[in-house]
Amino acid sequence: MKLEIKNESLFIEKAYIDGRWVDADDKSTLDVINPVNQEIIGQVPNCGAEETNVAINAAAEAQKKWQKYPAKEKASILRDFYDLLCSNQDDLAKILTYEQGKPLAEAIGEIAYSASFIEWFAEEAKRVYGDLIPGHMHDRRTLVIKQPIGVVASITPWNFPSAMLARKVGPALATGCSLVCKPAKQTPFSALAFAYLAEEAGVPKGLLNVLTGNAQTIGKALTDSEVVRKLTFTGSTEVGKMLLKECAKTVKRVSMELGGHAPFIVFEDADIEAAIAGAIAAKYRNTGQTCVCANRIYVHQDIYEIFSKGLLTLAHWDYRVENLFFTPEVDDLTVIDWQLMMAHKPGWDLAYLLCTNIKVDLRRKIFDESCEAYLSGLRDSGIDFGRDELNKNMMLSLLAMMTFPVVGGANYDLENKRSKKLFEVLTERLFSSIEDYEAISYID
Repeated sequence: MKLEIKNESLFIEKAYIDGRWVDADDKSTLDVINPVNQEIIGQVPNCGAEETNVAINAAAEAQKKWQKYPAKEKASILRDFYDLLCSNQDDLAKILTYEQGKPLAEAIGEIAYSASFIEWFAEEAKRVYGDLIPGHMHDRRTLVIKQPIGVVASITPWNFPSAMLARKVGPALATGCSLVCKPAKQTPFSALAFAYLAEEAGVPKGLLNVLTGNAQTIGKALTDSEVVRKLTFTGSTEVGKMLLKECAKTVKRVSMELGGHAPFIVFEDADIEAAIAGAIAAKYRNTGQTCVCANRIYVHQDIYEIFSKGLLTLAHWDYRVENLFFTPEVDDLTVIDWQLMMAHKPGWDLAYLLCTNIKVDLRRKIFDESCEAYLSGLRDSGIDFGRDELNKNMMLSLLAMMTFPVVGGANYDLENKRSKKLFEVLTERLFSSIEDYEAISYID
């Protein structure tokens, strides 16, 4: 499949190791699929442990030199990198949409978001300050200097393949570290294009490496390595727990962004139209595939009926997603076709939004885990909604709503304190609600 981009150099079907574009040692490859029409976009090397160790060693050597670069020089290279990301925004967005499936408008926004991280840390590279701390004795002073950790392993997800990589690469390079990056196998081309532009910006060879291939094999090599001193991961809680366990063996520093819980709370004095629009945006951003998408909505009982009807109406009639080449007007390639169901149980008012005819690849394993998490929570609440019902359709997102009478003891005089916008809720009531809210965790 030929990609319609202006700068064809951005589309690379090789891994990037030690400043070289290479195949896997055994020449094996993985297909990358356009989730909209299931066409093969291209192939990437199926790298393993040997290639990973080569990348780690290259990163270690490059990092020794990079940490000695003056802060201003590091900042200048990162600024050039930012400029290249901006000037290639349209092509990068198309690559992202080809492999990930999100609408082109959202992909363009993600590239701008990605570039903003590089811009920010280009400036912060000049501000890695130390401290001089007054001592506890008359003849002592405590001096603190900040040193690079060393080689950083980065594992990023498929839902924001560019932004999550930039958020890890930016601070690592700014502080004098090097990286070995493992993008999701579904979305490797965004990371490879990212590496190409980094090289064009002057990032030294070996400092940034991008490996494509089997996540388990590459991940194990990264966690087993004593050269890798930090691992940063964005993904599921299940995988994060395994990585934490593996990193403990070599006492690595870790940064984990796992799972997500995002209740959306609507009080009785909210602007209903703004609340509905906000709920749609919060729930279906990136077609509902983000860690901060609202996974349940709490609506005050006095406004539940009008809110739920308005939400379902807007979702059914007005919410559309257009892909790069296929729009909802093409019947056999409709991206979203809503099927709505309502279920009511004592104490709960639930609205499910199920989707049929979804051409987007929702990654079956993630789909299965998400379904089970939702169903388990519903069963705990006495709601029997069977797995078979979900399996009849491909599910984009499941939206659960429930009412509440009073949250956080909100016995306030609201007559003269009406909220004019969704998020202009009284600070006192908002904080008391948060304090009284019992957090739920899927860690156990």
